[in-house]
Amino acid sequence: MSFRSSACWSLLLLPALLSAQQPFVPLDGVLNGANFLPNCAPNGGIAQGAMFIISGRDLGPAALAQVSRFPLTASLAGASARVRMAGADYDALPIYASDTQVGALLPSTVPAGEGTLTLSYNGRASEAVPIRVRPSAPGIFTVNSRGNGPASVQNIDAAGNAVLNSAARPLRPGQLATLWATGLGPAPGNETAGPIPGDRPELETRV
Repeated sequence: MSFRSSACWSLLLLPALLSAQQPFVPLDGVLNGANFLPNCAPNGGIAQGAMFIISGRDLGPAALAQVSRFPLTASLAGASARVRMAGADYDALPIYASDTQVGALLPSTVPAGEGTLTLSYNGRASEAVPIRVRPSAPGIFTVNSRGNGPASVQNIDAAGNAVLNSAARPLRPGQLATLWATGLGPAPGNETAGPIPGDRPELETRV
């Protein structure tokens, strides 16, 4: 085979080799799903039953994939994440997946403590990174969905309508509001089947 032919085959194989890269998750790549606080921060951690984010590269498909129905499963578009805690493995539940970010739900059954997380895409696994699981680790969603700036709060008017809180539409004294957050505590049931309705007075939430 001539040099030119060899070079040609190398160029043809290059995209396949690049697409088969091992997923990479940095040590600070596990984040709160609302405020993007790293798991490794002093007051960080991922709560049981919370939404969280895995950032890095080669984590999933180039085009964003999102779940469209319940029940949630352990894999989405070839991407999956597994948490190892106290010698046992637990599958996270992917909600969306892309090349640089995977959003997932941490099952409420994962015990609190220090463990590791491994991200896999199309059969190739990342190196394990630390994860700290806590009974609660609240994070408030923001309007820009990037973890900073104004919080995602809806003001409830007298007719029961929800309007996004803003400088032009501020919350008035005595007015009800809905605040969107994650990490308040574990769910009292099977979260794979969908949101579990009901009040949670035992969480003693304060704002």
